[in-house]
This record gives sequence, C-alpha cells and structure tokens, in this order.
Amino acid sequence: MKDKVAEFRGVAERRRKQGTSARYSDAMKRFGLRHAQERIRAGVSVQRAAKELGLAGQTLTYWLRTCRALVRVESEPARLVPVTTRPAPRAAERGASIVIIAGEVRVEVSDVAAAAELVRRLR
Repeated sequence: MKDKVAEFRGVAERRRKQGTSARYSDAMKRFGLRHAQERIRAGVSVQRAAKELGLAGQTLTYWLRTCRALVRVESEPARLVPVTTRPAPRAAERGASIVIIAGEVRVEVSDVAAAAELVRRLR
C-alpha cells in the first residue's frame, strides 16, 4: 500500500507542476478516495489524509463531497443503544431561573410559562 501511495504522490506532484488545468483520472481519484476513507475511518483528519497523498486538503474535501459515484461510501451499520431517561426538574422546583438574552438585554424569569408570556408580549 505504501508503494501505491508513493506512486500517487508522484503523480500528484507532476499534476501540481502542470497547473490547475491538469485533471486526475477516475482511477487515480478512486484510489485517493479509498485511501482517504480508510485513513479517516482510522481517525486521521481529512487534511492529514490529503497530505499523505500529496493533495491539497481542499481538493480531497471536494472529491469526498462530489465523487461518491466513483467509490461506494461504506459506513458502519447503525446501532441502537438503549438509554434510560427521566424528566428534567422544572426550573421553579430546582430554584433556578430561565435566562433570556436578546442583544444586550438579559431577562430572568422563574418558569417556562412566564418566558412564553414575555416573548408573546414582545412580538
């Protein structure tokens, strides 16, 4: 894999010297995207993956956004995780207040009903 990445970097270097009019082949994009996706899944940033390939971060980001037809995006299946929830205590019960900040005005009210009434009156 390192040999292929080194080969890709060489092609990227030649492309940079040709200027922005030089295009990458679909095969090159496909390899770059697959490598980047593997590295991103491993926890590497897009910028780091781009640097490894000898690409500008902006180029790789563009490819990742627009070239989905070249590489099937494989993601992990969704997992359901059970959680236990409980209702939050009311603001008045816990002795707290609701703070509404609009610009430089700060208003504290004791409960949600008072906050709703204040907002309704300000409209």
